[in-house]
Amino acid sequence: MIPFLVYIVSLYGIILILCGLDLRAGIQKAKLRGEYRTSEGYRRTVYKLSRYFNFMLAVTLVDGIQMLTVHYFSPYYSLIMFPFFTSAIAILIGVIEVISIHEKAEDKEKREMARAAKLAGEILANQNLREIIGSVNNFIGDKRINNTHEEEP
Repeated sequence: MIPFLVYIVSLYGIILILCGLDLRAGIQKAKLRGEYRTSEGYRRTVYKLSRYFNFMLAVTLVDGIQMLTVHYFSPYYSLIMFPFFTSAIAILIGVIEVISIHEKAEDKEKREMARAAKLAGEILANQNLREIIGSVNNFIGDKRINNTHEEEP
């Protein structure tokens, strides 16, 4: 049983290290883009870690149930006792983190620009907002015209 605990703790440690490397890579990418680093990015990393570890803990408990069941039936059947689910999820999370580490800063910037363009399109699609913007522009334009005429002697 001790080798399984060492193995599972190692999986958790590897996930923690990969998240730390992703954080470091994210900081370097932000520096390259000239972005100011705020606590929001760090909070996202902590939130991501908590989600990963909560999910890993739930899967580890399922593996514990599976391994206890295998141990119980071992006198009757030859079954393999191994934390399959925890291993699979750790591999999946590891792959996600490695992809995130190697993601180019330009790709992230392109995605953010596409998201901003989509939002701008949605805003402009709203007819009422278009009318409001037109009214504001007309008001500002009329005010500029009136101000230029008032200043002339």
